[in-house]
Amino acid sequence: FAPVFNGLLYFTVNDLQFYPLWQTDGTTAGTKLAAFQNTTAPAQSQSSDFKFAVFNSELYFSGECGSISLSFQPCKLTSGPLPLTWLGVHAQWINESEVKVSWRVADQKNVKDYTVEFSNDGSHFKNVCSVIASPATSYNCTVPANSNDKNYYRVMQRDIDNKVSYSDVISLNASAATLISVYPNPAQNKLYIQGINNFSQATISDVSGKVLTHAVVNSPTRFIDISVLSKGIYFIKFTSAGYIKTIKFIKE
Repeated sequence: FAPVFNGLLYFTVNDLQFYPLWQTDGTTAGTKLAAFQNTTAPAQSQSSDFKFAVFNSELYFSGECGSISLSFQPCKLTSGPLPLTWLGVHAQWINESEVKVSWRVADQKNVKDYTVEFSNDGSHFKNVCSVIASPATSYNCTVPANSNDKNYYRVMQRDIDNKVSYSDVISLNASAATLISVYPNPAQNKLYIQGINNFSQATISDVSGKVLTHAVVNSPTRFIDISVLSKGIYFIKFTSAGYIKTIKFIKE
């Protein structure tokens, strides 16, 4: 069978002389002859009957380890555990169409880059953001999201040898932020809030971004006193665990 290991598919090809072993990540550039650990010798055999096994996070197969032999030998293809430790992944709504995906890692060694992948079913993922690796231990990406559906995310790490590993898959529920609104707008003395159940705090800022007031919002009140504000355009930002919602309003 053709095994998949660390994001690479391994397969054999009959070149009319031997059966060389190839590996691919699904791209033309990432399709090449598989080599052994710490050597450029290609993996091959005089038979197509390859056997594979995973031991201590490394991939082995029975074939010829860089020398001509009529017998099968246990040959190591990979170079051991991938060069980092995943510490966690988190996703948070920014607005109705964007999510901030953050992740933390440790013990980075030869990491090339990270790719955030998105899925709407938890099984089929596509790339939505890439970040070049650095000495940092915390990373983030702002990515598109569907506020009406459940969204799934994971992060792929790729090292300088094009080996990959994946974080855990995390899910983010449909955004309750789409349900919140304010009225009347324009308003004079009181700004009423609808759909406030999921939000506990609010700040009002002017058009320059300066925060003018903080307010604790709760279901029984459902309004904020804006009588002290001068006439003009303002922004009210609601926050709660996992959600941020900003709405523009006019004070008359």
